[in-house]
Amino acid sequence: MDTHLNYKRGPLACSCPNSHACTGPVWHLILYCDGITPGGALVPDNRRKAVVWYASFHELRGKLAYEEAWITLAIART
Repeated sequence: MDTHLNYKRGPLACSCPNSHACTGPVWHLILYCDGITPGGALVPDNRRKAVVWYASFHELRGKLAYEEAWITLAIART
């Protein structure tokens, strides 16, 4: 048996070849942006500030409180 996954079969494959998108459950994207300043609370290092963008899905509900439920999209030094 061939173990390679391609666009025609596999766990994420679409079974409706004549349409552009498959119907199924809708996932709602959440975007979150936060500023990070390294250093201690009393002595921040403002020379190394950054802005970080994260994404997750509303359907994860109670798991959104965990760091592992969020995907880091971008980090920009400010």
